[in-house]
Amino acid sequence: MRKPMTNLDLAKNIFQTMVLGTVGGWLGSCLYLWWDYQADPGFYAMQSAPWWVGLVVRTAAFGLLLAADFGLYWAVRRWLSRREKR
Repeated sequence: MRKPMTNLDLAKNIFQTMVLGTVGGWLGSCLYLWWDYQADPGFYAMQSAPWWVGLVVRTAAFGLLLAADFGLYWAVRRWLSRREKR
């Protein structure tokens, strides 16, 4: 029989979902920007920065958010392992 799910187990599952959602959101937005550029490159020619600068900015924000997600996930896993050792 399975042991009942604690609040920390639930938090671990939520943080796993957050990590996957962050990766999926970043990948989807980057693919959409590339697709939009391929469909209408003239629109991006009017901007002062190249079209790929948006990808760089999104990737930097993605890295920060992913680091926060993994940090929270690591903390919850550590609390769970300490609780199981008792």
